Amino acid sequence: MPKNINQIIQKLENLKRTINPILANEALVFFQDNFRRQGFLDKSLENWKARKPSASRNKGRGILIDSGALRNSLRVVKVNNKSFVIGTNIKYAAIHNQGGKIDARVSVKGHTRRGRTGRQKVKAHNRKMNLTIPQRKFLGSSYTLRKELEKLFIEEIQDCFK
Repeated sequence: MPKNINQIIQKLENLKRTINPILANEALVFFQDNFRRQGFLDKSLENWKARKPSASRNKGRGILIDSGALRNSLRVVKVNNKSFVIGTNIKYAAIHNQGGKIDARVSVKGHTRRGRTGRQKVKAHNRKMNLTIPQRKFLGSSYTLRKELEKLFIEEIQDCFK
């Protein structure tokens, strides 16, 4: 137990400056763990929709994990005395996190393709893309995270009185 009230006040003042970075790092690890869990943990685990099994390169690989760039791009973007923000700068993160449709025209450059019958020339052309990306939420409001952060916050305050 601290010797006097001034020590307690000093510890609480220090905690005021350090608590949000501590909580932000805890949240960052929680969101990165969603990739290991292959789903979003709210009150319970909301598993991500499985990928189409057609591509052989997908066998044994986690959903939303190709190079690991998306998971590794998660950062504490902003932290101050009142709040913190976790985010990413990867363009395709939002469509995976929220789901949605992509309706676009794509320009395909001329190239040579190797097929079963040998090499084939492909002329430059435009192709219309209609994709529906299922929501695979990895970042957002979570009941479990909120409870973990509350518990950590209480532990840090209790440490000030030791």
